[in-house]
Amino acid sequence: MLQLSKREDRSLLFLTFLGTREGLDTSAKMIAERFSMELPYAINILKDLTRGGLLKSKRGPHGGYSLAKATQDISVADVLEALSTPFNFTDCCRNGKDAKCGLYENCFLVEPNRILHDKILAVLEGTTIGDFQQHATRP
Repeated sequence: MLQLSKREDRSLLFLTFLGTREGLDTSAKMIAERFSMELPYAINILKDLTRGGLLKSKRGPHGGYSLAKATQDISVADVLEALSTPFNFTDCCRNGKDAKCGLYENCFLVEPNRILHDKILAVLEGTTIGDFQQHATRP
């Protein structure tokens, strides 16, 4: 049902890890090795997070990735948005009358779904990388 994708989960992991590094530039290779994953996969996630404004990248032999914002200023909703997968409980929560199911005009679940959507979104917006960081061990 409601479950983060592997890519979304790894994004939260990377951001939390980088938050523990207190502004140190960290290479994609180090991140991939730390979490036992393929380097190209890690690089793709890091690039998306950089494009989404959550990471800064610096090139060169002493370059790497660091957080673009404080951990308490990066919400789970921000991460989903950066990955181009904003939260939507149902299609009608996002598209209203243009929902693909075609039942919008006669559906009695539209308003209850919107209420549930708003509650879940509030949790995603209110939960930050700083919250995750409390449970992370320092590298």
